[in-house]
Amino acid sequence: MGWTCLEGKVPVGLLLLALLAAPQPAGASVNRTAEEPPAAAEEAPPILPRIGAFFGLCAMPFYQLRDDVAVQQEISSGGSAGSLYFGAHLGGFFLVGMELGLGEPYRDDGEFTESTNLGPATSRVDYYLYSLFFGPSTPPLLVGKNKKMGFTVYGQFGGTWVFGEKRHVEDCIGCSTEKLDIVGGLFVEPNVEIYYVLRHDGEQFGRVIKLGIGFAYRRYVVGDPTQAAIIKLFIGGQ
Repeated sequence: MGWTCLEGKVPVGLLLLALLAAPQPAGASVNRTAEEPPAAAEEAPPILPRIGAFFGLCAMPFYQLRDDVAVQQEISSGGSAGSLYFGAHLGGFFLVGMELGLGEPYRDDGEFTESTNLGPATSRVDYYLYSLFFGPSTPPLLVGKNKKMGFTVYGQFGGTWVFGEKRHVEDCIGCSTEKLDIVGGLFVEPNVEIYYVLRHDGEQFGRVIKLGIGFAYRRYVVGDPTQAAIIKLFIGGQ
């Protein structure tokens, strides 16, 4: 008894069995594998502005006037001053800025005493300083394995105006006041900054945001002041 086909048609069941029993092509795999996670993109360095603003505090433990000016005003030639300063680095190689501070002599030989409702009060001498400065600088010079420390050297030029100079009794209404005569001058000022790098754009001489301390020597070439030793605390960009 033989098998017969109905008009050349193959049963559907036999066709499915033949497909399941067919050998897999070489190299084919039916195992499922987990998808590889995408590679993490490298963090791009921060984009810092070409103009870096800065500000800080400036202490002048030694601020000297010409001897003849000190004698005329009856004060010591040496004194001290403190100020706020701020400005901007242009392209990392040039800076401009301004400074506003208050100075006083170490000694006042012309002091006087006034009687007040709180008792006798002694006079003091003080004066305001306003300076503008500009000059070239090196780019940020970074050191250390992670480039987290750096230093910058400057050569600054500028001028100082002295105003509000007087001998007076502090916080006294109606007390005597003597106007003094102190003239500002022009100066040159080499200085160096040492700082911690808060942010860096990744370049060897690139832009940074920094926090640090600076040391400077101001030499007046004309005017009543002669020289000043300066210590700065600052934060800002370059």
